[in-house]
Amino acid sequence: MIRLNELCDIEDLRKKCDRSKTRIFGFILYTEENPYVRKVLRDEDFWSALDRKSGPNWPIFSACPNDPFDEYTQTELYNYFDINPKDVPCFVVFIWDDHNNIKRFSVKFDDDSVDAVYMSLQRIIDVITRTERFILDEYKWSENVYREVVNNLDSYWVNPIKDFRDTFRVIEFARTIIETIFH
Repeated sequence: MIRLNELCDIEDLRKKCDRSKTRIFGFILYTEENPYVRKVLRDEDFWSALDRKSGPNWPIFSACPNDPFDEYTQTELYNYFDINPKDVPCFVVFIWDDHNNIKRFSVKFDDDSVDAVYMSLQRIIDVITRTERFILDEYKWSENVYREVVNNLDSYWVNPIKDFRDTFRVIEFARTIIETIFH
């Protein structure tokens, strides 16, 4: 994992990505309103554990928790990754495609507690790392890496949450009908 203060701008970010072993990159976006995210990323033990999970093949960038985003950098990143500030905190998976355009997929994660933040980030990183490890070396710089990671994140992370919400709505609807009938 790489703290943002080690880089200066988007071009530095790009140069660092171009030196990675795999064409998949991550970014943890958060604000001052996400204190549990800051606590997890400030803690060297959590930071090191997440860094070990991601492995050496693909970089994850984050703002330095001890020196939070200044307003310009934060706005620049939101604009660059096309992220609505209301969708933060989130983990952004991204690449520059074959035509030099940015492709990105963001996953909003739970920030209700230190444990929730760590477990959410750990699961996201695990899905990406497992996907990356199954791709043969000769294909690690193809756009297929991004496509497979997004498919797996969508399957393991996003869709189960959607399914849970849909199930909850059905249960709420059934409860309303039952209450209407029996009251």
